[in-house]
Amino acid sequence: MKLALKGPVPGLQPQFFFGNLLQTGILSGKPLFQVWSAFQQKYGDVFQWYFGQQRVLLFNRIEHAQYILGNRQLYDLSVLTEKTFGLLFPRSLLAIKGSMWKRHARVMLPMLKKAKIVPYLQTIVDCIDNLIQKWRDESQNHLYTNIVNDAQDSLLNVIGIIAFDYDLKNSTMVHAFNDVISVSTTLILLGGLPEFMGRLYLRFNSKYQRGLQLLRQHINDIIKQEQQRIKNNGTENRRKNLVSLLVSSLVEDNEILNDDSKQGLTRDELFDEVFLSVLGGFETSATTISWFIYYMSKYPDIQQRIKQELRSKNITQYTVLTSELVDELVYVDCVMKELFRFAPVQPGVGRSAQEDDEIDGIKIKRGDVVLIGTHNIHHDKRVWSLDPDKFIPERFLQEDKTYPPYAMLLFGAGHRACAGQDLARFELKLIIVRLMQFVTFIDGGKDNSGGYLQRITVIPKHLAVYMKFDTT
Repeated sequence: MKLALKGPVPGLQPQFFFGNLLQTGILSGKPLFQVWSAFQQKYGDVFQWYFGQQRVLLFNRIEHAQYILGNRQLYDLSVLTEKTFGLLFPRSLLAIKGSMWKRHARVMLPMLKKAKIVPYLQTIVDCIDNLIQKWRDESQNHLYTNIVNDAQDSLLNVIGIIAFDYDLKNSTMVHAFNDVISVSTTLILLGGLPEFMGRLYLRFNSKYQRGLQLLRQHINDIIKQEQQRIKNNGTENRRKNLVSLLVSSLVEDNEILNDDSKQGLTRDELFDEVFLSVLGGFETSATTISWFIYYMSKYPDIQQRIKQELRSKNITQYTVLTSELVDELVYVDCVMKELFRFAPVQPGVGRSAQEDDEIDGIKIKRGDVVLIGTHNIHHDKRVWSLDPDKFIPERFLQEDKTYPPYAMLLFGAGHRACAGQDLARFELKLIIVRLMQFVTFIDGGKDNSGGYLQRITVIPKHLAVYMKFDTT
């Protein structure tokens, strides 16, 4: 049964209950960015889309992005995001707004800056070294087909140590993380379905509830230990994980209720913020590394140019990496930017209208959800000088060196840009450099055909490479 479109904006007539999810193949794993790209070609730069019963207006020009993301008083937290993440992490930055958001932001944003992450440089290197050693232990001439899972396991361990000072490898904690993440992924993809269904899904999902209970217990144990340590020894020799750094911000629920100017986070708020940071940092970074390996296997000249830059900076396998040394690598930055632009990690950025408005002659009503087609802007020939449908890192040294604001939206923009983007950029660059010190990725032929699989992010569907382990 099909329903009528609302208003004059073009789009595909939605089906009852499923909206456009079933008829376009999203529920079967087709990525959103592909569907929205086809919709743009058919309907133009503005069209309707239905996540279940939730209507969304999709805007796909850079001018749209600049207007929507640059006017925080007109466009704030998306109702769709608030509803979905409100079920998973109701007290996190992604699910709150107003004075509560400002209180959380004052605590969380400084925690996720690069200066807080640099001390973990060797931790990240050690985790990647373990991954490289795992690959070395495979038989020679081995076709590696488990790259995505390997990247996810490695990045999950990195985030686990940074957030909890806990090695997740071969522990019950890794199962708890994976269970909660897999259930969260399903719920996010079905975010347009009625809220009561999401609540029932989480409440009666035993895997999710067990994992959540174990994670809460572990974080509470860290909090108690850190509080006792501070009581006994003050702030000296304090633990350096994310949870322990946030302990000093803890306040009681009744303090917040009785004084709305009170600063800090309650215990439940701290849990939601930490776990959201884990989910966001793990998923996006692991996906980007998987795409990096895929593209390096397909573009060996780019891979060799990275290695050439390392040699020009006298970076060998014996070089101890530092933040300053990694910062000097300009071409690696270009490769990262091209990954952010080209790889379809995040299909869109959403907001909700706070009052009536008009964009390009389109009437916007208060409460309407508007969404910016990230991938469409990243591949817009009106924005990029060099062919945006080609993977060309050199564009950021040449014609596209000074690309316009809002042309790159992997981490969003405006006051609700990704809080952990400093962590992600530093972590990803360090991982890329470490991999390129030791490994050359070689195309796995027909098994390395790419393709896309929609999760929270879009991962490579078919990724298979050979590896040559460099000797110098």
